[in-house]
Amino acid sequence: MEFGFLTLLSTLAGCYVILSLLFTLLRSFWMHHVCVHKLSDLSRLYGRGSWAVVTGASRGLGLAFCAELARQGFNLVMAARSLQAMQENAEQIRQKYQGVQVKVVAADLGSQRGVDELIGQIAGLDVSILVSNAGTMQIDSFVDLKESDINNIVNLNINANVQMVTATRKIFATRNRPHSAVIVTSSLTSSVPFPYLNLYAPTKAFLSSYFGKTIEEAADRRVDLMVAEYGAVATDMVPFPAIPGIIADAESTIKSTLVQLGHRTRTYGTMMHDVQDWLLKTELIINSVGLFGLAAKTPLIRGIYESSKKKHK
Repeated sequence: MEFGFLTLLSTLAGCYVILSLLFTLLRSFWMHHVCVHKLSDLSRLYGRGSWAVVTGASRGLGLAFCAELARQGFNLVMAARSLQAMQENAEQIRQKYQGVQVKVVAADLGSQRGVDELIGQIAGLDVSILVSNAGTMQIDSFVDLKESDINNIVNLNINANVQMVTATRKIFATRNRPHSAVIVTSSLTSSVPFPYLNLYAPTKAFLSSYFGKTIEEAADRRVDLMVAEYGAVATDMVPFPAIPGIIADAESTIKSTLVQLGHRTRTYGTMMHDVQDWLLKTELIINSVGLFGLAAKTPLIRGIYESSKKKHK
């Protein structure tokens, strides 16, 4: 009798896992492939010629956001610490997309002065989209974190994002257009334990929780708020090239993200990231393979850790 009950329980659990995966795949396929034509509707929805503010815009995901939004007809405010890199990228965007205005703001958003500087620079602009992407990642053992590292991560990953979204939503309230949008860059590590990301992951968890709880409030004000919990993307933060099924490239990740803007309040990026999220959050699978215990020993995590240690020597 006991054996029969356990068999039934295992069968039901297996069916749940299979159905859950099928639902994830179907939903992801519908959004990333069937709805892809909606990508061209962003300028109509939020206003062609309006301004998109992108933080962390000098490279990686931020730069990919800038390129795609410019392609769709949005003017840009690019904000980051690296002035030279932004100026070079801004000129390339101007040449490629004639008529698009690009404003460069060199500001360290890890400081209050930098946040105030950027908020002052966007005042008076018809800002329709904020991509709150500025952030930093310190990969280290928790016993090796310095006080300066802790302050920098918390200020940039949490304080700057909250203040920028708050300031931009006040600008949205003055617009004549009915819709505006905010994309907040979080991480897949926000919802699962991850070795060597002892402070980065919790700051991303804060962003997912805080902004996830303001989605309905934003919707009441016709602001499409989306939290992007990305998995591994080939940028400067991840010292590996794009690997099919494991690490996505920045361009495809951003195009997939913008397809979903206005339709989903939470995204993981590409279809590949949707599956990764399912794998990480399905408790039966996590427990069966001992994922968290093994994660610290995988070449990917060890490689990122060792690369980070070399950069900080």
